[in-house]
Amino acid sequence: MCSSRERSQTDKMVDGMDFEELCSDFECISSPYVESIMRQVARDIFELREDNRAFSCYAVPVKYEAPS
Repeated sequence: MCSSRERSQTDKMVDGMDFEELCSDFECISSPYVESIMRQVARDIFELREDNRAFSCYAVPVKYEAPS
């Protein structure tokens, strides 16, 4: 659980984001979870900065291949 200070920083970070930069209209409209996922990523970033989160929850090397 995040403290109110961390939550406030997280909210400020995510509220200031332009979600159009993060996803196409199709993804943002078809997936209502985009904002909640970004809030979780922001919380994880703050926890990593404070050494409260393990790096193992994220894959370091990621390769995306579009379907043919």
